[in-house]
Amino acid sequence: MGLCSCPKRKPTPMFCFIHRVNVCDYCILSDHNACIVKSYTNWLDDPEYDATCRFCQQELIKDDERNIRLLCYDVFHWNCLEMYASKPDVNLPMCPTCGDLVIRHGKMGGPVADALESRFKSSSWFSKYNPENLNCRDQSIPKSTNDFSVDFSNRESTHYEKSHTRQAITHLINDWQDKTIPIFEKWSIRKRIYYLRYTIKNFIKSKRMRCLRFFMILLIFFAFIYIFFNMESNSVTESKVIPTPNVHETT
Repeated sequence: MGLCSCPKRKPTPMFCFIHRVNVCDYCILSDHNACIVKSYTNWLDDPEYDATCRFCQQELIKDDERNIRLLCYDVFHWNCLEMYASKPDVNLPMCPTCGDLVIRHGKMGGPVADALESRFKSSSWFSKYNPENLNCRDQSIPKSTNDFSVDFSNRESTHYEKSHTRQAITHLINDWQDKTIPIFEKWSIRKRIYYLRYTIKNFIKSKRMRCLRFFMILLIFFAFIYIFFNMESNSVTESKVIPTPNVHETT
């Protein structure tokens, strides 16, 4: 996990495979809306990526209004997702990349969920997965479908930021123990050096490191002034101690 490269500087485990920087939910939609985003450990395990829509196999273009990012952070074209979810034989839409559910259980918050909320409300296929309509419609939907709903109401940004930070830290600890250490043992020396360089670079960019560098510069500055004036005082003292030679006039 590292600090996001945007001005918010939030701790995040998510990593952009294209720009190779840490990203958060806020800058993903604004600056990386077509990028491949996964966890940092996933990038360390396999840095290869495919920047195309898995439905139509066309390239994902930045700032394209068709781009939509799911809660699993995979990106597709919205019209492609609509065509897939509108099929009568699809009872529960799933991400074709990771197999995660397009519609998740429980409350979701954050910019990515907000973008999905606006798109879902404008779609016709989402109504059959809406829990308000499940009891009013006689459809051949599995019973497990009733357990999946989306509730985007009653969210506060401060609560989301705090919970998201706690989730990111918990994810870091679990992911580090389960993935990073075994992967690190299998890496080549070159890849280990690159990982250590990247970790040190993130630490240097952190606020704590910037404060430490500031105080170190002040300490060096005052030490230089002390040494300079100490040398000046020693030179003055030595000039007073050294006797002047006697000059004898010759007659």
